[in-house]
Amino acid sequence: MSGSGPLIEPTADPVPGLRAPGAPEWLVVFGPGDFHAFNPSCTTHIAREFHRRGSRVLWINPIPIGSPSVRSAGGRRRVLLRLRSYLRPLRRVAPGFYTLSVIGRASVRDAALAPGTRALLRSQLRAALRWLGVRRALTWIETPSAVFGLDLIAGQKVYQLSDKYELSRYASLEMAAWLAEASQRLVRDCDLVTCTARTLWRELRPVRSDTLYLPHAVDLDLFTRRPGPPPDDIANLPPPIIGYFGTLTVSNNQALLAECAARHPEWSIVLIGRITGGDWARMQALPNVHFLGFKPLEQIPAYGSCFDVAVMDWIVDDWMHYAHPLKAREYLALGLPVVSTPLPEVVESYDGLVSIAADPDSFVTQAERALAENSPEQAARRRAWAARHTWRGYVDTVLDRLGGGEPEPVS
Repeated sequence: MSGSGPLIEPTADPVPGLRAPGAPEWLVVFGPGDFHAFNPSCTTHIAREFHRRGSRVLWINPIPIGSPSVRSAGGRRRVLLRLRSYLRPLRRVAPGFYTLSVIGRASVRDAALAPGTRALLRSQLRAALRWLGVRRALTWIETPSAVFGLDLIAGQKVYQLSDKYELSRYASLEMAAWLAEASQRLVRDCDLVTCTARTLWRELRPVRSDTLYLPHAVDLDLFTRRPGPPPDDIANLPPPIIGYFGTLTVSNNQALLAECAARHPEWSIVLIGRITGGDWARMQALPNVHFLGFKPLEQIPAYGSCFDVAVMDWIVDDWMHYAHPLKAREYLALGLPVVSTPLPEVVESYDGLVSIAADPDSFVTQAERALAENSPEQAARRRAWAARHTWRGYVDTVLDRLGGGEPEPVS
């Protein structure tokens, strides 16, 4: 996840007769997050790619899986952003691109079990589909909460698993059980099931043998664009810059970067993104750690181009065991050396491209080695590898499989 605020290009309203071959007239997306509130996800890039091909898009913001606490700044922000979405439930954000915020009770479990809530949600979705003229669509699902209205939409359905949703830190035990049950139903009933991580793929293969391992891609046009002058708030920081872009949460292992800052006071540790969880006071007090805050996605490559080493410092818990970080390929598209904690997907998929470190001492050692051994030849190798993994190719693979063809192998 990088930046915030999805990029939607101001193209003309898509015309069915001018769609690219294989592109559906409509793509209906049950998104993993509020389109207007959170960082662009893999699904955002997928929706943009279909939109570029001439498909109209309806993005349905998900039903919350929990009620955020107003005691924290991050919780209050989530509540405020949700209320803003509810004030404009059906929104046109670009020609041929719409978002829908269905209004119900506080959680997916309420929507599933309370008949009144379920009926309310279905009536809002039915009204939006009728108003937009959606009679048939390719439905793209990245949240189990989509089960409330799937039967209202004719056409093929893709279930994309980019996380193990029942392990969400926001889900109670009861809600986690519901999410697992809903996910199992989607795995059984959808036309195509894809996984972004091999850990998920291996679990699902015995249940559904045609599950497709399809890892994240990269917006190559954005991340290989020639950068302009360095942004003002990073231009004068002393090199080398050890950098991270993305949301800052309780999943970040702050001890790793704190050790880097302590052992190398000459390094600039740069963190770009909103703090949505965890206590970052100790890190904020360190003189060579710089919090630059939220940056729009379109600005992220300019900041990343200033990094000497990029990091992924997550705690490898049950949730991250099934994760495939989107930023890994974005870092590589920028040509950056990367140091990461041992997420299973990173260890398996990025052998020779990403350095692995499990504790503070080895994290510092790997960052030192990355600085000492980086070269233009290695940077070119990383860029070339990332260039083989684009969202255009990702969508081609899905459409090929839905049409009955055999997709190209994904490495």
